[in-house]
Amino acid sequence: TISGVEGTDYNYVNGTSATSPEPSVEFIISGSYDVQLEVTDGVTTQIEAKPAYIAVIPQPTAIDLIEGFEDYTSLGATDQWTTYNAGGNTFEIIEGVSRTGFRSAKLENFGQSSGQSDELISAPVDLTVVDPATESMTLSFRYSYKKRYDSNDEWLKVFITNTCGETWVQRKTIHGSQLSSLVQNSAWTPTSLNDWTTVHMTNITSGYIVENFRYKFEFESDNGNNFYLDDINIYKGAPSDELVGVDENGNIIEVMSVYPNPTSGNVNVRFAVANGGAANLTVTDLAGKVLQKHAIFAAQGNNLVQLETEGFASGVYLVQLNLGGVTRVERV
Repeated sequence: TISGVEGTDYNYVNGTSATSPEPSVEFIISGSYDVQLEVTDGVTTQIEAKPAYIAVIPQPTAIDLIEGFEDYTSLGATDQWTTYNAGGNTFEIIEGVSRTGFRSAKLENFGQSSGQSDELISAPVDLTVVDPATESMTLSFRYSYKKRYDSNDEWLKVFITNTCGETWVQRKTIHGSQLSSLVQNSAWTPTSLNDWTTVHMTNITSGYIVENFRYKFEFESDNGNNFYLDDINIYKGAPSDELVGVDENGNIIEVMSVYPNPTSGNVNVRFAVANGGAANLTVTDLAGKVLQKHAIFAAQGNNLVQLETEGFASGVYLVQLNLGGVTRVERV
């Protein structure tokens, strides 16, 4: 809020101070921000408000990303995803329906009128560890969908950007019977592994191997059925039907979640592995200083470890799980 003809009163939230008639605010915390301008001459006051006018994206995450939507119960509770819809329905986290783990992203699309577009937009991913001259990379994901009627022609499009979202390039299009040739007149919910399709994208060209790479999914409706998304995976190398990384012994950390997040007390680390074995669980600060390190035995299937945070200063920390050379990292 800027008030006063001479710009003498400036209010700001989660940003640096702006104390001039042409204020400049540097936002410290990622998120969506409203902007309001209030001008008065002492008698008349005029206000113009712009809701969700500024989007501040978080710092890039590392490659070898596996996104199974396990770390949060709501897309509104994380800065890793942004949703946009022009129709009425939107992507949301759903519990108990997934390809792996416990959750997936669902678009409540059953019967949505034709021509509505809904978007799920990622935070940045740092791809600069890839050498485009000698290495390739893959973006893969899994989806589940059935038509409502055989005539449905619904579209899934995947876009990428190297400009933080200022411009987007479409790199994948699946629609109609390519999306699914199966029909179910009632609302669709997947119940088995065979209900999911894996898609591999290898056309992330060298111009997009940047520090602030982003991607988004856009679904266009045609009075059809529900759509589910899970197991988004970005990694070096050729396409794999398994989540990467996987070592030569078949070890895989299928899912990992850290909760509650944020927290003022202890932290739970929940993860699932394909094969049990010796593992290391490490907590570091953002500078890489190791604050805790625990040697554990991970059982095949689901595991739960509680970490004490007494004595930790307020801030952001990294929880790293390593099993047989496969590593997953989550922020808390």
